Amino acid sequence: MRASISLGAGFSREDRAEHNLRVARLARVLSERHSVIVSVIAPMRDIREKINAICKPFWVYVKRDVCELPGHFYEEPIDYFITNHNKLDLKKSARRVLGALGYIKPSYSAFIGRFQPLHQGHVDLINSVLDEGKYVLVMLRDTRVSPTNPYTIAERRAMFNRVYGNLVRVIAIPDIDEVCHGRDVGWRVREIRLGAEVESISATEIRKEEDDDWIVEVVME
Repeated sequence: MRASISLGAGFSREDRAEHNLRVARLARVLSERHSVIVSVIAPMRDIREKINAICKPFWVYVKRDVCELPGHFYEEPIDYFITNHNKLDLKKSARRVLGALGYIKPSYSAFIGRFQPLHQGHVDLINSVLDEGKYVLVMLRDTRVSPTNPYTIAERRAMFNRVYGNLVRVIAIPDIDEVCHGRDVGWRVREIRLGAEVESISATEIRKEEDDDWIVEVVME
């Protein structure tokens, strides 16, 4: 791209912005006849918003650690589909992207719970499965609002959206008290054990604090 439509452009903020927009306009034209995949560093949020208006892309954030160099800048996206190359190999990353785009039908690792509220223990547990390159389905039990279940389905969906964006799929299910299956049903029940410090986190204790800013304590690594 730089040897053609952006010949002579440098790497200042202004030149990067113009280069990104030129690529987006070219992608829009080509997408009238073909599927288009663009591999580009788009470091600025305001320019990514302009790209959204030009060609409405499906963003994939390929996350990896790089060394800090003078003059480099990047405003990290917070709500794109993420594949973490620090933890996943190329094959697992490709399957995640193809599944998100609908080219393959993935199978999911399901988490059933109240999540009243979503807390760091839940996040660490779900992340342990995401780090294996698997898809995650969160099944929210539709419990009646009460002192022990203070959050609605909509509020709990919002919690997951703020932490994960579109990285996990979230659905509501009727309230349940058991999961039953017969012989060899094609899936399994797996217990995931984390460290004692994480497993000691209690949603009950979090509710007692009545802190509306609970979400700031949740960290995605």
